[in-house]
Amino acid sequence: APATGTAARDYTTYLDSALDIAPLADVDLRIEAKVKRVNGLAKPLQDLLLSAHANQQRLRVATLKATLDDTHITASAELPWGEHLTSLAAEAVSVGTLLQHAELHIHAQARKDGYRYTGTPLGRPLALGVSSVEASARPGEALTIAAEGALNDRPVSATLKAEPLAALVERPTGPWRTLTLQVQGEDA
Repeated sequence: APATGTAARDYTTYLDSALDIAPLADVDLRIEAKVKRVNGLAKPLQDLLLSAHANQQRLRVATLKATLDDTHITASAELPWGEHLTSLAAEAVSVGTLLQHAELHIHAQARKDGYRYTGTPLGRPLALGVSSVEASARPGEALTIAAEGALNDRPVSATLKAEPLAALVERPTGPWRTLTLQVQGEDA
């Protein structure tokens, strides 16, 4: 369809919608898409290569390559499909059901600090740069986000562990039962 710059419909009720999965039970899927540039975002996404493969057990969607400014991004997701999906919910499934069984992985690596902050909070100079971020979620395990960068020009790493993805979707603003932040570095 011609580019309009705006979404064609409202998806506000999408997370509450059920998906009729009966037609998917016998479908094998293989999609490859290459896009040179995606506009309409805060910054354009370049050189996007997307592949999706499905058999009777799993759907794998992988962004094999994408570039945002000087940051290279890879992402993948695996979801139940076909026979596996129909065994979980014989008639319909929601996005929440899919996320309970999803495996996600995202990695972003910048050539230089992709995000920089400088300021003087609490009266002390602070220069923070982030060069890489990695996020992963497996069924029933904590969502984990790890970042590498520099704090006042000294290496620092941080890891945030939260509840499983399905729990976070059910309670995006909390209350959360498990949340752990670990920061390591000389100036941390």
